Amino acid sequence: MARTKYEYCKTYATAKRRNPWACKVAKINNGLYECFESESDYLRHINSKKRKYHTSASLKERGWSDTMIKNILGEPDDYMDNPHYKCAAPMRLWTVEHVRKAERRKVFKEAAAKYAARKDGAAAAARKAVETKREKCLSYARTVTIDIPVMPKDELLTEAIDSYNEWHLWDRRCLMLADKDSDPDFLNRITVNYLRHECTEYDEHLRELSGSVGIEEAHDILKGRVNEAICKTYPHLHI
Repeated sequence: MARTKYEYCKTYATAKRRNPWACKVAKINNGLYECFESESDYLRHINSKKRKYHTSASLKERGWSDTMIKNILGEPDDYMDNPHYKCAAPMRLWTVEHVRKAERRKVFKEAAAKYAARKDGAAAAARKAVETKREKCLSYARTVTIDIPVMPKDELLTEAIDSYNEWHLWDRRCLMLADKDSDPDFLNRITVNYLRHECTEYDEHLRELSGSVGIEEAHDILKGRVNEAICKTYPHLHI
């Protein structure tokens, strides 16, 4: 059977040095450490404490705040080494019975109700703030001015072809450049892209909205408005 031993000393290092056989050393309270020869015994110790005690985290899951813990429960009934971070402060523990008794008190019920109301209010305020930011972003996309320049069809096509070729001249993935004899659907697409990206402030508007709440929906709205304006100005183009 694996050994366990209580050691009274000032520091964890001293307890570890005095008991080199110990696989784990756990702080019980000031000046008292418990030494475990096996990892399994240490884990049983941890799990046993968790069943008998509440930690700050488990109390918060039950509706306690830090202030309520301090004012209603007071000092912890026990301490336990943090099982996740060796150098962290010991975990504070309150017995299950202590917590149950406190939760039956009127002062807890009143504080818990106020705390829950504050959390609900804060959550509602956060949701409202997010919705306000989203609506501002969408409003910008819906109302920003869209100007499409007017030019002869042949000039527009030439400008679009030159723009495409200049952009893809050094792109090894581009198998061929554009000319007036290219596929009509392809020419239609590059002409629309040329108008949207180089003849309007579409990209500048997207940069203005970058990082905003609702950016994806705003992007669709803005792109739709620009495409609609292009088709209205140049009926021969289709999108």
